[in-house]
Amino acid sequence: MPDGRASGCRGGRTANPRGRLATPAHSAREFGAQLATRNRCASGRSPGPTWVATPAHSAREFAPQLATRPDQAPPPPAGYPEDMTDFTTRGLLFDCDGVLADSHDSAALAWNEWALTWAPSFDFHRDIVHGRRMGDSVAELVAPEVFTEAESDLVAAELRTAARVLAMPGAVDLLATLPAGSWAVVTSALRPLATARISAAGLRFPELLVTADDVTGGKPLPEPYLRGAEALGLAPADCTVFEDAPAGIQSALAAGVGTVVGIGTAALGYGADAVVPDLRAVAFADGVLRVDDSARLDLGR
Repeated sequence: MPDGRASGCRGGRTANPRGRLATPAHSAREFGAQLATRNRCASGRSPGPTWVATPAHSAREFAPQLATRPDQAPPPPAGYPEDMTDFTTRGLLFDCDGVLADSHDSAALAWNEWALTWAPSFDFHRDIVHGRRMGDSVAELVAPEVFTEAESDLVAAELRTAARVLAMPGAVDLLATLPAGSWAVVTSALRPLATARISAAGLRFPELLVTADDVTGGKPLPEPYLRGAEALGLAPADCTVFEDAPAGIQSALAAGVGTVVGIGTAALGYGADAVVPDLRAVAFADGVLRVDDSARLDLGR
């Protein structure tokens, strides 16, 4: 019996890496000029269309070779990778920090400045647990009677340094290709800080934003991604999560999402379906998420 998670396929042909229900890949015509096709079945099963794309590039850079039928498609240009993995999915849920926005240096500056007053033994680079709500970490560092003041000071410090935040590679381009209503951001940051970071990074602002203010239990608990799926009007099993932090991956898995794509080396070993360096390795169109296997960290490439 299928477990409700989204199906993955290799080489344009549906595969069953975990014994899940297979779903045929979409036709190349549905991808428009973003994807190129050719008639090949890497798995050795009955033939189905496959798509090839430049390694670790955004969807807008995919080769605009399009044939009306897969059996009439031209071969890919020399040097194009043939190994791709498809995941059928209806909605995309993005963590913000470390996936869309590079806020590491900004946060380190704010936390270490804050720690001089409130937690002198704390060092951001050594001690921070990424992916959790600020308040959950602060509560472990200060006495309950000063928690409110300490958290308020840290929020102010984070907002002062937010202008240093940059976009993660591939984030601007990928978000520009996504249809309205197909994606949301699910972050452990408070709403004012999330808004400041997204703006500073020059990212397309999400219509749907789930923040630490919106949940009673943060990552690694399932509530954040349950709220994200609900905001899209979808079942969690119909969603794909992009996460860089173990706590976020645990939250996504606990919520029962269909697919988890890890971002960066810190995501290795926590049960993600694929792990890539950044969002240049993925593209999405018409219910199919394409992952470039040549960029995948979990395949040892």
